[in-house]
Amino acid sequence: KRIELLKEIVPSLKRVAVIADPGHPVIHLERDAAMAAVKKVGLSATYFPVKSPKEELDAALVAARAGGAEALVLFPDGVTVQGRARIAAFALQHKLPTVSGWESFAVAGHLVTYGPNLRSSWVRLAGHVDRVLKGADPGTLPVELPAIIELIVNRKTANALGLKIPQ
Repeated sequence: KRIELLKEIVPSLKRVAVIADPGHPVIHLERDAAMAAVKKVGLSATYFPVKSPKEELDAALVAARAGGAEALVLFPDGVTVQGRARIAAFALQHKLPTVSGWESFAVAGHLVTYGPNLRSSWVRLAGHVDRVLKGADPGTLPVELPAIIELIVNRKTANALGLKIPQ
């Protein structure tokens, strides 16, 4: 959905850079889904695995820009969360729209986020912890999907990029 939103906001978009920590759990599933979404909306993408939020991240951003990326797709992981302000500044400087999955990215200046409301997820997690502390077997607790999904568009960033957000 994130990539579809990015394409809807920037219809002329042709090439994106996907930046993520290759050590993040189930990265292969999210990367495969992102690459399938890229193809579905007629884009091309380059994946930039980044393990450190400093040198490797900066090098990936420079390489993405040099490789012709017109937008950045960021998986919400430890590396991108730590580097979110630097990524937002780089993206704004180079007029690159960004999309990610958590509110903290939009607060840091990224264009759009679409994903779970983390506050709601933490409340649900606390309920699981409470059950375990009261004796429940963690292996028998149900896996729950996020109850609240939110879309956040940073209008200040959209204006700075000269983008009109469609209804």
